[in-house]
Formats: sequence, structure tokens, C-alpha cells
Amino acid sequence: MIKEILVFELRYHARRPFNYFFFALLFSLSFALIASDAVQIVGAIGLVKRNGPYAIAQLSIVMTVIGLLFAVAIVGTSMLRDFRHKAHELLFTTHLSELGYLAGRFVGSFLVMAIVFLGIPLGSFFGSMAPWIDPEFVLKPNFWWHLHPYLVFGLPTMFVGSAIFFAVGALSRSLVVIYCSGFGLLVAQSLAETWTSSLDSDAVANAVDMFGITTLDLTTRYWTVTERNSLTIPWDQWMIANRTLWLGISIAIMVGVALRFRFKSGSDQKPTKASKKSEEVGIQPAPSRAAEPIFNKAT
Repeated sequence: MIKEILVFELRYHARRPFNYFFFALLFSLSFALIASDAVQIVGAIGLVKRNGPYAIAQLSIVMTVIGLLFAVAIVGTSMLRDFRHKAHELLFTTHLSELGYLAGRFVGSFLVMAIVFLGIPLGSFFGSMAPWIDPEFVLKPNFWWHLHPYLVFGLPTMFVGSAIFFAVGALSRSLVVIYCSGFGLLVAQSLAETWTSSLDSDAVANAVDMFGITTLDLTTRYWTVTERNSLTIPWDQWMIANRTLWLGISIAIMVGVALRFRFKSGSDQKPTKASKKSEEVGIQPAPSRAAEPIFNKAT
């Protein structure tokens, strides 16, 4: 049944125009950040090239953060469809386990999200080949430089965001709460960065950074221009610590959802201990007393 849920999820998203629009949006923005002279990438300053591995890594992180706002519609709402259409009542009558249902929905929506976010490396790669770009600002196109940050920064960040949005959707079953969680995640990350900036602790700043911006800065802090134009971001101690920590947080979130999620909701939930106890100590009907004969002067 997990396979059937997964295949259904993929087929459903393949028919949604929003996913193609989202892919085109990420592709176009990434393309423009490389090919347009009107927009300057943060990492491409001075002699650092626009399509060098360091500048592309920064572009990938920024675009992934922007994309998470739209990803809520892919992952978070995947749990609402069955409950909005009352299909969960039918699922409850089948042999499908709640764990299998969650696994199929999550894996399917995450795969769709990963495919849609491929618009980032593809857009930046083709943007670096635009014929109108001044050769002074770019290097010879290398697709690995565009794919590497997608694998190192993009996919892990997407997995964390997917776990959070999926958990919110599964437990709240509210469309408003799901969309608010996307903005709330960005606000929380911004507040965390502001807080860590006053601590003067690289380890703490690296730990609370879900997106990997601080991790990239710490890893490439002492890099020369030549290194930023030729080296991909390595798996050093900062990268390993950050990605491992947030992967563990994501797994913990999904385990918590698996323990809390139930097909039934509201009045359909199983009776609580308090309700069971009240039933046990409920007032029993009083036994009926048979009429007794009365003997007096009239008898």
C-alpha cells in the first residue's frame, strides 16, 4: 500500500499546473541572477566569477530559502486532501497502516519538491551560457558546480522544511496554519541569526542555521579568489556538524508525527481514560421493588 500511495502522490502532482509554474519560476530567477547585468549575486564581488562554485553556492542557498515559501503548497497540503474530502474515513477501513500512509505521502511529496527545485541548478547553468554575458564575469560552464550545492545545501534544507511542513499539515489539518508555518520558519531563522550574532560563537551560529548560510561563510572564510573560483564547498567539520544536526532534527520530527498521527479526528477519536472512568462509575439503574400486600381493616 505504501507504493500505491507514493505512485498516486506522484501522479497527482504531475497533473498540477502549479508545480510547473513553480519550476519555471525557480528556473527563470536562477537564470536571471547569472545572465542579467541588472542583478548582482552576493558572492560574485570583485574578481569572483558569477558562475564560480562559491557564487553558485550562495545563489543556490538563497533560491532554496525563497522556494520554501512555495514548497508549503506541495508538502504541507498533501495531508489535507484526504481530510477535506473525508477520504480518511475510507482509509481507516482498509488495512493501510498510519505509518505506511505517512511514509507514502511524505516520500512522494518530497520527491516532487526535489524535482521542482532542480530548476535552480538548471537555470543557473543555462544562464552562465547566455551569449550576451561579458566573458570577463564568467568562467567556462561546469554543470557540477551548479549541481553540487543543490545536493549539499538544497536537498538537506528541503528535507528539513518538508518535515516541518508535513508535520504541521498532519497534526493541525489547517490550511491557514500550514501557510503561516512557512513564514514563521523564515522569521524564526532570522531571529536566531540575530541572537547568535551577539554571542560571538561560531559553533552556536553554525548549529542554529538551518539553511547553511553561516556554514558556507565559516567554511570559505579564508579562501582566496582563486579558490572561490575553482573549489566546490567541502565537507569540513562545519558542514558535517550542521547537516548532521538538522538531519537528526528532521528525523525526530517525523518520528513524532508517526507517534501522534491518527486517521480519526475530533469526535471520532478513541475515548480518553477520563471518559472510560466516568462510564465505569456511572449511576446504575435502581432495582425495581415488587408491590407488597397490605393488611388492614378493609381486608
